[in-house]
Amino acid sequence: CGGGKGENLSAEVNLLKNAVNTPERILSARDAVSSIGFEHTLGVANVYEGTNFHKRVIKDHLSLGDKLVPLLVSSFQTAFEAEVGCVADACEHVIIADFLGLVRRCTLRAVIQVFLGKAFLEPSQNQDMDGIKFLDDFMTLQDAIEDATAAAAVLPRWLALPLILRPVQKQRIKLQRRIAQRIERAWCAALDDQGPWLREFQRKGLNLTKASEFTVGLLFAAHKNAAIGSAQSFLHLRLHGSKAHQSNARFEAKSLLESPTFSALKQCSHIRMCCMETLRLTSHALGGIRTARQNCILGKNPVLGHKGGQIELFPGEVIAISHIVPSLNKELWGQDADAYNPARKEWTDAKFHPNEYKFTAFSQGLHMCPGQRVALFLMQSCVATLLASYEIEFVGRIPALSFERATLAQRDGNVQVKIRIKCKS
Repeated sequence: CGGGKGENLSAEVNLLKNAVNTPERILSARDAVSSIGFEHTLGVANVYEGTNFHKRVIKDHLSLGDKLVPLLVSSFQTAFEAEVGCVADACEHVIIADFLGLVRRCTLRAVIQVFLGKAFLEPSQNQDMDGIKFLDDFMTLQDAIEDATAAAAVLPRWLALPLILRPVQKQRIKLQRRIAQRIERAWCAALDDQGPWLREFQRKGLNLTKASEFTVGLLFAAHKNAAIGSAQSFLHLRLHGSKAHQSNARFEAKSLLESPTFSALKQCSHIRMCCMETLRLTSHALGGIRTARQNCILGKNPVLGHKGGQIELFPGEVIAISHIVPSLNKELWGQDADAYNPARKEWTDAKFHPNEYKFTAFSQGLHMCPGQRVALFLMQSCVATLLASYEIEFVGRIPALSFERATLAQRDGNVQVKIRIKCKS
């Protein structure tokens, strides 16, 4: 899978391909995410309409890298300066207790500035409209949604609704009221200060209720996994990258920040290799779920030993799809499948570039992530900013990878670092 044209799909990969390309009317992703509570935690509009809306905006406004990359690089520089604080001016170290948390906040800031516009986070005299408080409250909501989803998936619906799902729904609706205020205020700002989503909300005539719900869905999907991927890429580079790999990545980062263009980003091959290999090693343990709407038979799979070499599903039955399993498959990636090797032929030779059934970090088939290209731009811009602008030292032990949450793999404890801006000579 994913190599030369003559390679055959393994039985497992063939089954995966069959499952993720079965039409929604037969094997439904929407029904599956609804059944574990997303209609309550993210909202009905996000479950049934949001994905298509976001796809259109990405296609219409973010498909051109020569416009997007300079905005992302500039936004990450601004975000890290805001989060690291005034110590940057003194070129002194500051202790950050949670490196992944820092990268997450900075990525959320950058996403808001580029996608919604800087007018969205502008402070006001109303304390509830404070930008820093909004970042805190949105991240709290996202964590609550993830925890609620995990709990609701294993509880009976009648118990999950009052105990878990409806309290998070109230929390989301409360935050959406504040988002609606921000959108309404931002619509009065100069057009250049409004991002593509704000402009598209207005152009499509969306009311504030739906626009605010779509904003929750946008920020929920756009920032956290990209942030985890960026932080993990930096960690993998520093912990497992060769001296030559690290040196080349730093050189590329410096060049990108000096000339933040799409052409310069395309020259950052070592940073890209680092991001792709890290995504492979940190792919979701649970990458997707589907609910059968009618009887269906998924492709022949003698390895699993089902009658007739097939898996038969009946209405209401659910299948779960893992992304990390094929990512660590030695038949697909070689005997060093569990090792960090950014120089793999899959990342260095276009002939071997893997398809979505081998490299599964962005899902596959009918529900492949529409923001894959944008997410990689986000990650590369973030990693480049860290490499070129900051000196970072690890404090204590680096916790091991943890696949316990429904995100890219995180760490089983906080990564503590000392960070300071690189003093300009």
